[in-house]
Amino acid sequence: MSLDVSMSAPPRVLVTGATGFIGSAVVAQLRSHGWRVRAASRVAVSDTAATPDEIAVERVVVGEIGPYTDWSQALTNVSHVVHAAGLAHTRRAGDEQRCVIVNVQGTERLAAQASAAGVRRMVLLSSVKVHGEATHGVAFGRDDVPQPEDHYARSKLAAEQALWSACARSRLEGAVVRLPLVYGPHVKANFAALMRVVDRGWPLPFGSITNRRSFLGLETACAFIECLLVHPAAVGHAWLMADLEPLSTPALIEALAEALGKPSPLVRCPVWILQVAATLLGRRRALQRLTGSLEVNTALAAELLRFQAPSDPRAQLLAMVRAYRDSHSGVQ
Repeated sequence: MSLDVSMSAPPRVLVTGATGFIGSAVVAQLRSHGWRVRAASRVAVSDTAATPDEIAVERVVVGEIGPYTDWSQALTNVSHVVHAAGLAHTRRAGDEQRCVIVNVQGTERLAAQASAAGVRRMVLLSSVKVHGEATHGVAFGRDDVPQPEDHYARSKLAAEQALWSACARSRLEGAVVRLPLVYGPHVKANFAALMRVVDRGWPLPFGSITNRRSFLGLETACAFIECLLVHPAAVGHAWLMADLEPLSTPALIEALAEALGKPSPLVRCPVWILQVAATLLGRRRALQRLTGSLEVNTALAAELLRFQAPSDPRAQLLAMVRAYRDSHSGVQ
């Protein structure tokens, strides 16, 4: 479900984290569907190399996100908000407190000022990790009781609760999407690192793993976020979204190798040997993400929101690989 472009005055949406992997794609999605988009970032963004459509996006600098961020200028004449900004990769000392400041207090501040400014609806990007780190035969469902296991997941759950509190005190409508690992053009972090390893042909000892993990293509993620902005039934719930079929770690690596035109780098190694090695190297949690299962059930989104993915996951995987190839052409 997308915006009715026949409207005489399309609504204006504020997208926070607009320079990030997901936020920038959301900006492009909404612009292409006729929304007036205001893109918020911590620092100024140059439009030197921007396309005409990107130049049409209003840009606003809000500085560091936290309990004292002034959103007043960003929220002027805004009817909808997509809150994509947040602290994600947390490995340094002090990151637990930073998660509280950015993810929790930052969301609380934005939701309070959005409700005061008369914003109609706010969509918060959260994480499937609020349900836990692994599934064991049964996929996480929308109404399962959250069981976050680390400070990042706890901060995302607290951010959701901050949004619900703001909605309870005002006319602001809220909706949340708990995202699994998202892939797509210009992906970063672990997914980008895995793609580089597969591209270089390095052997990977994961051929014996038999897990099931849910992933989400960036194009589908953006379409679902837009659905949450406009669908009447989206309000008041934390939704789960993922590609229809989960993949095992070996299946994901095989798909990447095929898309990159590389031979399979998989080597079969007993999982218990991997676990011993990971324990000795202090990398047991990292191995858990490769060997464990993490599935989500998206049936309610399909049933209640009538949501369908805009394209096949394979097409989205190929789009990611093309972008990777373009960015690495000529690089040795």
